[in-house]
Amino acid sequence: MFENSRKSILNSDNKKWTELLTATLDLCEKSIRQPNEAVDHVFPYPWLELGPGYAYGPAFGHWDIVHATFNLLKDEPGEVMKQLENNFSLMCDDGRLVGAIFFRANQKYCSDVVTHPPLWVFLADELHKKYGDKDFLRKSLAVLEKQIGWFERERKTEDGGFYYHDVFAQRKWECGVDESIRFKDLTPCVKACIDASSHVFALYDCAYRWSVALSCEKIEHKEKRDKLGEFIIAKMYNEKTGWFYDEFATEEQRETIEAIDGAWPLVAGVCNEEIAKRIVENLTSKELFFTEHPLSMVAPSSKRFKLQMWQGCSFNSFSFWFAYGMFKNGFFKECKILTESILEATDKIYKKTGKIWEFYHPFGGLPQETARKPQNAQNTPCFDYVGHSPNIAIFNLYEECCKKLEMES
Repeated sequence: MFENSRKSILNSDNKKWTELLTATLDLCEKSIRQPNEAVDHVFPYPWLELGPGYAYGPAFGHWDIVHATFNLLKDEPGEVMKQLENNFSLMCDDGRLVGAIFFRANQKYCSDVVTHPPLWVFLADELHKKYGDKDFLRKSLAVLEKQIGWFERERKTEDGGFYYHDVFAQRKWECGVDESIRFKDLTPCVKACIDASSHVFALYDCAYRWSVALSCEKIEHKEKRDKLGEFIIAKMYNEKTGWFYDEFATEEQRETIEAIDGAWPLVAGVCNEEIAKRIVENLTSKELFFTEHPLSMVAPSSKRFKLQMWQGCSFNSFSFWFAYGMFKNGFFKECKILTESILEATDKIYKKTGKIWEFYHPFGGLPQETARKPQNAQNTPCFDYVGHSPNIAIFNLYEECCKKLEMES
C-alpha cells in the first residue's frame, strides 16, 4: 500500500530523515480501516483514522484527516481524493461538516453542534494544482459552496467577521485548539475570531478560483473574499506588533504576542507583502515561537505559557501550516529553515523513543515530560498519532524550498 510514496522516500537524494519518513508512511498504512469498521456511518472508501495510538479512537475527521492526508499528496492523488470524499460524507443537509466522528464500544459519537476548521480546501486546492482533475474539483466546489452557506448563516458576526463556537465559552473547542488561551476567562460574546475569519477567507478564495477553473466564474465569492480581507486587516491587525488578534481581544492583549493563531492570515492569503514579512519575522523569532522544536503554540515569553498541549507545546501540524504559509508567500529561505528544524527535532525524538507523537516538547525534552490534559486520565501526548504528523508533507515542502532557492541562486 502507498508504494508510490514509499519509492519516492527511498529514492530521494536526501537520506537524512528516511527512517522517520518511512515510519510516518507505515503509520498511515496502519491507520487505514475498512468501511465496515465504522458504526452507523457509511464511508465510501477505506478511511484513515487519526492513528492507532490515539487514546479516544478510532476516530475520523477534524483537521487531523487533512494533516494525515497531506502526507500522500505528492505521490498518491487517488488516495487523497478518497479521504476527501470520506470527509465529504460527514456533511449534514444544512452544510455543516461534522467536526469529528468517533467509534467506540460499538457506538458512534459526534457533535450535533460544532464543525471543525475547514482546512480541507487547502488540500483539495493543492490536489487540483498538481493533477487538474476537474470532475473532482466540481464535486469539491459543490461541497464548498454548501459549507460557505452554513458559515454565513451560523458563524457570521454583525460587522462581517466570522467566529467559532468557542466564543460562547462552552468548551466545545470548535476551533480545534482545546483549552486555547485565547478563550480563557472570555465573557461570552459574538465577535470575530482570527482563525475562523481567515479560514472563511480561504473558502471564498478557493470558491472563486475553482469557479474560474471550471469556466463558471462566480464573482460574488471574489467580492466576499475581498471584503472579508479588508475587515481582517482593519479590525484584527496591530501595526505596532505586526500580529493579528481576535476581535474580542482586549487592548492590553493586543500589545503582546502570545498565541500563534494570529498567523492564520498568512496561510489564507490575506496579507499584503509588508504584513506577511512582519508575520514571518514573528514566527521565526527565537524570543517568540521559534523554539528548539518549532513552533511553540504559545510564545514562551507569555505569562500564560505552559508545557501543556495547546498552551505551549509544539504540534508538527501547526508548524506545517505556517511553513506552508511562508512558502505560499515566497519566503523560501525561512520556510527551508523552519521545515529542516522541524524534521531535525522530530527525528531526534523518534530515534530516542521509536515513536511518532501527537505533540512535542518545545525545548527538545521528551514528549512524556509535557502535559496533555491534567484533568483527564490521559495526561501525556498520544504516540502512533498520524493526525498531527504531516512529516512527509513537511519534507516535501523542504525539498520544494531547496529547489526554489537553487533556481534563485
